[in-house]
Amino acid sequence: MYIISKKIRTTIGLLFIGAASMAQTHEFGFAAGAGYGGLQYKVKGEESKLKPTVNFGLSYTWLCKAGWGLHTGIQLGFMRTETGLPGNTMYISNAVDSENEGFEFRVQQKDYAEKQKVYTLDIPLMLQWQTNSKSTTEFYARAGGKFSVPVKRSFDATAAGITTTGYYPSYNVELANLPQFGFGTKQNWKYEGDFDLKTSIALAAEAGVKFRIGKNRSLYTGAYLDYGLTDMRKQNDNNSLFQYSASGFDNTGASSLLNRPEVDGKIRMINYGIRLQYAFGLNCKK
Repeated sequence: MYIISKKIRTTIGLLFIGAASMAQTHEFGFAAGAGYGGLQYKVKGEESKLKPTVNFGLSYTWLCKAGWGLHTGIQLGFMRTETGLPGNTMYISNAVDSENEGFEFRVQQKDYAEKQKVYTLDIPLMLQWQTNSKSTTEFYARAGGKFSVPVKRSFDATAAGITTTGYYPSYNVELANLPQFGFGTKQNWKYEGDFDLKTSIALAAEAGVKFRIGKNRSLYTGAYLDYGLTDMRKQNDNNSLFQYSASGFDNTGASSLLNRPEVDGKIRMINYGIRLQYAFGLNCKK
């Protein structure tokens, strides 16, 4: 057993020595991409709408003479998503007024919609292969994973109209048209808020053409796809979509649909588009 393990250690050591003896290239660069993407999920069976996205950042690629290597870096991404609840829907939740009196907060809404914005800090870790030729044009492909940490999240909510009332079961009375107490009607209602998301782990792939544009300088042009594997939902709020404000009707708020039971299944990140990368290399020989 000792002899076998010694042979294995010797073989592994020789492989590392062989790899270290190959010519190597360290590429540093700047990358920028654009395409479509966002948060993919369903609200009552309806798919969310992906919108144009952008991303940019710094990259590092280690390449060996055989054409294989590792690619990583750090990027800042921006994506948008649109969703909504067309039609008329009433939401009822328990609330407490300024006099500490409990009641049913009732909201009748029409054509509720959300525009969600997310900024992410992305770290890819991918295996890279490229044709190993002396030509000025080479093909390359990358595949691996990407970690995306949401660093800023916000949403803009709108509705064609909302009407809020308060039903007090102890008095069997429903209050309306009292905006100073939080009950009223408004057309073209708007609200801005934020929400929480978990870190996304995604499959990442990219392929395209690499142009040598000078000594130790290259331009990558390719198409990319990021497909989220994990659910980014951080919480499931069982309270009403709309939030009562004892300070007045104009302060009526909303909780994003991303925190609501109306969302079916996973909330995953999807991005695809084209990417340009300018890279400059440092050749090393061991």
